[in-house]
Amino acid sequence: MYRFIHLDDVSNLFIFSGIATVVTTRTFLFLTGYPQIGSGSGLHIAHVLFGGLLMMIALMLLFTFIPHVRFLFGTAIIGGVGFGLFIDEVGKFVTKDVNYFYEPAFVIMYVIFFSMFVVYRIVKRQGISQDEYLLNSIELLKESTRRKLSPSERQQALKYLTHCTADSILIPSLASYYAKFSPQPQNPSFKESVISRLRAIAEWKWFAKLLTLYFIFEAIILILYAAFFFTTDGFVNTSETVILISCFVRGGLILYGAMQLHKSPSRTYSLFWYATVISITVVELFRLFDDPLYAFVWLLIDGLLLLSLNYLIKRKNQENTGVMPPDSLISA
Repeated sequence: MYRFIHLDDVSNLFIFSGIATVVTTRTFLFLTGYPQIGSGSGLHIAHVLFGGLLMMIALMLLFTFIPHVRFLFGTAIIGGVGFGLFIDEVGKFVTKDVNYFYEPAFVIMYVIFFSMFVVYRIVKRQGISQDEYLLNSIELLKESTRRKLSPSERQQALKYLTHCTADSILIPSLASYYAKFSPQPQNPSFKESVISRLRAIAEWKWFAKLLTLYFIFEAIILILYAAFFFTTDGFVNTSETVILISCFVRGGLILYGAMQLHKSPSRTYSLFWYATVISITVVELFRLFDDPLYAFVWLLIDGLLLLSLNYLIKRKNQENTGVMPPDSLISA
């Protein structure tokens, strides 16, 4: 089995789409008074069925069509949304009274999402083999038959080939093709225009400094907040205890990352990234029990923070390697 180099992006997209779906679903139900589909006819069509349908659609798409990079991103979103709708109703299937509001259900959700995140990270830690570099370069060759590759994708394909041994007869042909390939100028799409504007904001010289100051301020608030509640209320309940512990962990990661800023900015941003992931995978899930709207708002904020940190990490990697990886989503 050979790994997809963009495994990080696809797996993170699946996981965060699932979490976002859980938070969005619970917020929507909370704001609308928990309506039920089909209740007037004596039926209750649970959204777990829609989740299964979306997961089936994602699988059928993968079984039917030749996958390419953007196709995999799309199926990851569809599958992630479906899995989120499915796992959101786990409380009904572990309780005798079919209790959707069963509080330990959030622990089950957290363990499942966190386990997926850890497994993907373990798979990622193993070094990419020469065969995997070659196969991923060929994937970009396949992509070039469907559309024009961007300059960064062409550079990335050539970079993959530098990690391959010269005894493969494919390498000279691939290198020659990518070296001669010249993308034709095209009018930017709406998506490309949006990405370009966001990139211009991220390139602003004060952007990284302001983002760092925000995280340092957040770390101080988190630690003071957790310390105050631990000394006054103690361990109120499972959800609050998990949230308070996560505050200490997030605050510690951020402050440690801030101390690494002058030595390794990319490491600093990566630690900020992990602190934000903890916020999404822990706080947003456990806050759903008492305050879904709070969880939804912070999910949007943390999503923007992840995208910002992701770009800063990619930019630092570009400074080190001379190559800017293709636009990715929410990996670090």
